[in-house]
Amino acid sequence: MQEQTFTDFKQFRRKVRAKNPEFEQALKEYFANGGIVRVLINTSKEWPKLLYPSQQRLRALLREKKKQKQEFMARKSTWQKRLFNAELYNITNFLKKYAEPLYWRHVLKYIADSDYRNDAKSVKLPVNLVADPRWKPMIKMFVEDIDYRKQLRLTVEESFVYKKDKKLAKYSQQLIEFRKQESQRKIDELNKKIEELDKEIDILKKLLRWAKA
Repeated sequence: MQEQTFTDFKQFRRKVRAKNPEFEQALKEYFANGGIVRVLINTSKEWPKLLYPSQQRLRALLREKKKQKQEFMARKSTWQKRLFNAELYNITNFLKKYAEPLYWRHVLKYIADSDYRNDAKSVKLPVNLVADPRWKPMIKMFVEDIDYRKQLRLTVEESFVYKKDKKLAKYSQQLIEFRKQESQRKIDELNKKIEELDKEIDILKKLLRWAKA
């Protein structure tokens, strides 16, 4: 009977010939993650007793890993909410515009005033975003102030910024796409970390069963 420390499965196998598929797989994965075990070997034909990590140590590691998983799950939930909001942005604003008096003022002017209609078409006025606090002031000025409207049209038609795409809300749409991509990237990243933690938790549970045996 002897105590032996191992950091590698091949080294372990040279000393222990006994088979235990469940614990062997956990041990291989534990070693792959840089783990160290100390066992009490009776004979090479018997599966050894696990001395280190102890039950106490394994329980502490399990608590730590489960806490980490909860933190990652919470962060994932936050990013999922951001992704959901980004995906709903256009639909939400499309529906909200009907509750905005400013939208209906725009519609009336668009129907009755051909000059206003031409200006709105020229700048591709993002009236669907009238319920967005970031766009409402600009749309309000466009509807109410003819000088502002004409200056905006001139800017869109002549500015280098709008040379390839005369669309005021282009930046807003790009921002939404960026938020969607960034949110999905974070979710994928967290999913990978959660998957890795699940594997580590499974390994620790198996080692704990071994420690109790």
